[in-house]
Amino acid sequence: MISFSVKSLLDLKEKTARECICRLQMTVNSFNALEQKAKDSPTEWTWATPLMSEFVDLETKLKDVASSVKDFINDFKASCLSPLSMRGLAPFSYHSIFG
Repeated sequence: MISFSVKSLLDLKEKTARECICRLQMTVNSFNALEQKAKDSPTEWTWATPLMSEFVDLETKLKDVASSVKDFINDFKASCLSPLSMRGLAPFSYHSIFG
């Protein structure tokens, strides 16, 4: 039986979150370079226009989800400090975001 301490589990999740953020930033950097090349020679890059537009849409959706999760985590942390504040914690459903 493998047992994880809460701290080791949180450390693992934090590392995973950092890796996701780094990969996202690398993707944004690559997209910005591609966007600049497309501006320099638009006729050669017309095929990429739908992909670039889809990337911008998905990035916007991801930022909206991240904002919702961040608000939920902040509310949850506050509720852990005071049992009375649990009553004021807004219901949160991942199905409403991804569903």
